[in-house]
Order: sequence, then C-alpha cells, then structure tokens
Amino acid sequence: MAVLCEGVIDDPLQLQRRAIELRRLATSIEQVRFGAVLPLAGTSTWLGPSAEACRHQLASSADALGRAVASLRGDAAWLDARAASPNPR
Repeated sequence: MAVLCEGVIDDPLQLQRRAIELRRLATSIEQVRFGAVLPLAGTSTWLGPSAEACRHQLASSADALGRAVASLRGDAAWLDARAASPNPR
C-alpha cells in the first residue's frame, strides 16, 4: 500500500523521488544570481532613497531565497530519513 491515508506517502520510492524534486528545486533557486545584482544596486550605480530601497529589497530577497533553499534541503533530508526508516509512518 503506497498511501497510508490521503495525502500521506509511506512508499520509500515515492519519498525518495519527492526528496530529489525538493533538491532540484533548491538547486534551481540557487541559480538566481542575487549576489551578482547586489553590487550593481549600490551607490556607485545611482544615488538616492530609491537606490537604497532597491538594495535593501534585493538583500532581503536574497536572504529569503537562502532560507527557502535551506528549508527545501532540510525537508529533502527528512524525506530521505523517512524512506530509509523500516516504518516510515
């Protein structure tokens, strides 16, 4: 039986596939190059409150993406551990 109850997966292969997908998503998010954009949003590019607001927003977005990547990788590790468990429930 692949499904314990609706929405809960207990099949190790399905858990591993989901973990792989989470890691793929994390990798694709990491491809966003906020690190390359941040220096371009500095005072050497333009001055004023809008420049600082842009730089702040880009930095906040980069931090949020970093947290999302870490969360996805953590969830993938949890799914792998569940898949390896003799009783994944």
